[in-house]
Amino acid sequence: MSNRCGREPSAVSACATTRTCAKATSSSVSKAWRRPGPDGPPCRSTRAQQPLTDVPREFTRAQRLSARALRVFATMTYSELRDPRLSGVQFTHVAFSPDLSVCRVWYLPGSADGESTAASLKAASGYMRKRLGESFRLRRQPELRFVLDESVARGEALEGLIEDAVRRDRAARK
Repeated sequence: MSNRCGREPSAVSACATTRTCAKATSSSVSKAWRRPGPDGPPCRSTRAQQPLTDVPREFTRAQRLSARALRVFATMTYSELRDPRLSGVQFTHVAFSPDLSVCRVWYLPGSADGESTAASLKAASGYMRKRLGESFRLRRQPELRFVLDESVARGEALEGLIEDAVRRDRAARK
């Protein structure tokens, strides 16, 4: 018997000596976690065995921060910013530059016109920039650039063109 699996006196057991090696003390549940599956690799907890460098990242850090920043801007507009010109503003998309120095924010104006909304967003950009830097713990706070989202207007224009084409086709059939 090796020294690693020797017999030692035990105060807990009624037996004078007990085995203290890993094989004797491990349970069947913990063995199941290490038991290889039919293909050879472990069947559970394979994440800990893979080095992180081999796992491809699905999204870049800029893309992950963009999704979080959209939520931060939305909650900030409704709960923290007191400018009435910003009531009803909707942020539709956020995109960071690869080096995270510039953050472009697309928005739809609310009840106010586009120019006054742009002016109020520019006035609040310092506070919004500070809050964004705090919530993400970035070394540099990104420069915020607000862009009026014209996708809704383009969608409505395309919808109008499609309706006109359908109307002309129906008129031509009659």
